[in-house]
Amino acid sequence: MKKILLLAVIFLFLINFKQAISQNVSETEITKKNDNVKNSLEKNKWALQFTIDQNFTLSNFEGSIASVKKQFSPNRALRLGLSVEFGHSNQELNKRSLVDTTQPEFSKYTDFSVFIYPTYLFYINPSSEVNVYFGTGITTGGSYYWRESEQNLTEGGVYYAWNRTYSYGGGLTGTVGVEFFPMKSFSIIAEYFVSLQYSHNVEKSVYDVPHQYEVRESTYDEYQFFGKRVNFGLSVYF
Repeated sequence: MKKILLLAVIFLFLINFKQAISQNVSETEITKKNDNVKNSLEKNKWALQFTIDQNFTLSNFEGSIASVKKQFSPNRALRLGLSVEFGHSNQELNKRSLVDTTQPEFSKYTDFSVFIYPTYLFYINPSSEVNVYFGTGITTGGSYYWRESEQNLTEGGVYYAWNRTYSYGGGLTGTVGVEFFPMKSFSIIAEYFVSLQYSHNVEKSVYDVPHQYEVRESTYDEYQFFGKRVNFGLSVYF
């Protein structure tokens, strides 16, 4: 009876020891496999992306101020770019003529635009340090421009002009690129970008001079296809 009990204890010990070794080996293999992947193309990783322009300074990426990328898996990601521009000016200009008279001219303008660029990216070999990827997406947004000017004429009277233009639209985008990881959380990008754009434009102008008043209005649709030169950029993952 004692022998049977001793054999049972030894048998249970060997089973538990074997399971512990197998578990340690599996965890070691997983850790080693993760260490061999020298990039951040991992699920739930985020990245900020910027373009390196011709003067080697950080600029916008894909037409946007900055792009944010979210990895849904090692080979699938969504990149979202946002472009916002705003300008305003209020100017007074004095012109001096040959007869030494001053002609003050006043002008002011305001313009702004907003565009978004969501792009779905697919990585071919996400376990490599050098990754080729393809992307497709859309772009949508609009712009607004307004200008007003007034000038006192030498012969008397006032010249007044007013102009307003706005547009909105969207399009399809496509991209192909290469992403290289010199460090796990840092990458260098080379990317080519093409786009097919549609926009609806509305313009209105008013010209008011002595003995003449004119209003011009126009509405037109525009289609554009363009490809940008290869852009180089940086990504920082977190």
